[in-house]
Amino acid sequence: MIKYRFTNSIVFDEVLYRNPEVVIDIVNLFFDRKLHFIKSVEKEHDVKITPKHRGVRFDIYAEDEEGNIYVLEMQMYKDKDIKSRIRLYQGIMDVEQKMKGESYHLHDTIMIFICDQDQLGDEDAVCEIVRTKKGTRKEFDFGDHCIVLNASGNRENLSLEQNAFLDYIREGKVTDTLTEKLEKLSEKVNEDPSVKD
Repeated sequence: MIKYRFTNSIVFDEVLYRNPEVVIDIVNLFFDRKLHFIKSVEKEHDVKITPKHRGVRFDIYAEDEEGNIYVLEMQMYKDKDIKSRIRLYQGIMDVEQKMKGESYHLHDTIMIFICDQDQLGDEDAVCEIVRTKKGTRKEFDFGDHCIVLNASGNRENLSLEQNAFLDYIREGKVTDTLTEKLEKLSEKVNEDPSVKD
């Protein structure tokens, strides 16, 4: 049994930073547009817009070959301000892309919060937040995507692979190829003396 599971923030950051293919695996598991290649991955990516304004630190910040940005966050405690945090993160991801004088074109941003409990007051295990026209079901794609996972939530209509991942987050159960890979990579991080807890 390993000391610190994949859900530990240090282990999570190290596993994804050292193994960009895991970022691809997780994104492709829950996001409907498939990701094939990651150009760069950073852990604990700090963004400070100005010295007097609040900055943010993204657990994992990755970019694909088209310039689209992927942020993955491990959230193992209840965050009463999660909605504001999502809004702030999304805004900062957009602002960071643009320099003075550039056009308003933005690359897509995809943010996945991996949680072991309900953060939004929604019972579903997978909650993709979308923009809709008020009073209708018409969706608008502005290029900002946010998925909040709740490993304790309702898993109706989820795939075997999605269920296996959520079981791994919730209970540490290894039941398929991805969770076996995550467990082995987590063990490596635990054994690495250069990683400080």
